[in-house]
Amino acid sequence: MLLPVCEPDLELSWVVWTPQSEYARSRYAPLQEPVGERLGTDAVAGAAGIFVPATAVDLDGNRIGQGGGYYDKFLAALSALPGDNGSHPVPTAGVVYADEVLPAGTIPVEVFDRKVGAALTPAGLVPTSAGR
Repeated sequence: MLLPVCEPDLELSWVVWTPQSEYARSRYAPLQEPVGERLGTDAVAGAAGIFVPATAVDLDGNRIGQGGGYYDKFLAALSALPGDNGSHPVPTAGVVYADEVLPAGTIPVEVFDRKVGAALTPAGLVPTSAGR
């Protein structure tokens, strides 16, 4: 399992997590992050799936995050990896509660926003039109 680490300029790096992993306060966000060797976006390309934090996801695949832009920038970089056809090379899901899955077209979209293929709720996976 890989966990994110906030870097300068809204970049994310990734650290391999184990039950023995230590944590430290992020220099760039108000949270604890795993300590370890930092890996680039290409390390995530082989993942079985990517869970992205969200406060809401609509059925078009648009998500509302925390407003920092880290994950939108990461998803754009992931889509740009070699051999990709413009979609994410691995499945993506925004993690929300069931009542935070909204009708299509509900969430306003900015040019930098990136879609997720599903919403992951406690009740299960809800596909979005971006994941079909």
